[in-house]
Amino acid sequence: MKTIKLSAALALALTAALLAADASSASSIVFTKGGNVWRSSPDGRHQTRLTRDRGYSSPSQDDRGRVYAVRRGRFVRLSRTGRQIGAPFNAAVGRSGNVTAYGPWEAQVSPDGSRIAYWRGIQRLDAPVGGMTPYDLEDQVVVSRSDRFTPDSTFGYQRDYRDPSWIDNRELLVFNYGLGVEEAAFFAPKPVGDPSFGQWFSDPDVAQIGDGELSRDGSALVVGAGGGLDLNNIALYRLSAKTPPDAPERVCTYHSADGSSSYADPTFSPRGNAIAFAQDAPGKRADGVYVWSFGNCSGRAKLIARGAVDPDWGPR
Repeated sequence: MKTIKLSAALALALTAALLAADASSASSIVFTKGGNVWRSSPDGRHQTRLTRDRGYSSPSQDDRGRVYAVRRGRFVRLSRTGRQIGAPFNAAVGRSGNVTAYGPWEAQVSPDGSRIAYWRGIQRLDAPVGGMTPYDLEDQVVVSRSDRFTPDSTFGYQRDYRDPSWIDNRELLVFNYGLGVEEAAFFAPKPVGDPSFGQWFSDPDVAQIGDGELSRDGSALVVGAGGGLDLNNIALYRLSAKTPPDAPERVCTYHSADGSSSYADPTFSPRGNAIAFAQDAPGKRADGVYVWSFGNCSGRAKLIARGAVDPDWGPR
């Protein structure tokens, strides 16, 4: 497993000046709302709808501000203003013989815009045995070129993991749900189907972690945490010079007062001093994309886009 460059600690004691600088920087958050892709300033005051033909999910940004999304099972590339770049193309999903691959889900473009990572669900049906048809189900993290269909043989894939997010342009953070192995792991796709893989950690005080992201400087980790597929907490961890391979230190969590809300797609600001996430809470008015500037792990998140989902925070 490749060593990641890490800073000494997560700077949790953020000053008001830094928070203001991050909020007023050129960074933006993309999300979907009403089936279309939108771009927003971090404070939610300036929002632009990039598409109007609906059916989009999982938008993400590269470092140039180009947006990559899934529309009805195909990958679509958009300019910063929403102009479509090239033709949509397929992911490695569909049916072949006794195997059906569902997805693509939670697609994420690499910072340099060269590759897209996503996960798919595999259902394998075998010949009937004793009058019954046996099958198995499997999660797989897959990597595609960002401009055309890419077969599995190009980069390989990782079984039993999902929720990919790019650490840099070469390696992915991925998560396992319920197989008795470390829940957080690393997957480095390589050509000719020879990927490298290394398990990282599970949190003994949380039944499940997933859907996470490392900060740009490698000093912090944010994940969804909870008792199963419903992740009803946002958990922040500090990384030091020894992590990985050591487990990171959990420093705080964010959750609703009664624990009834669930959270998805936490994503760091470029400075690493704030996160955006999607909230699903009782009552529609509380649903949407929120931003939490977590100085000293205090304060409440601000709703910036009611009814929105799938946030991704980019540097442009």
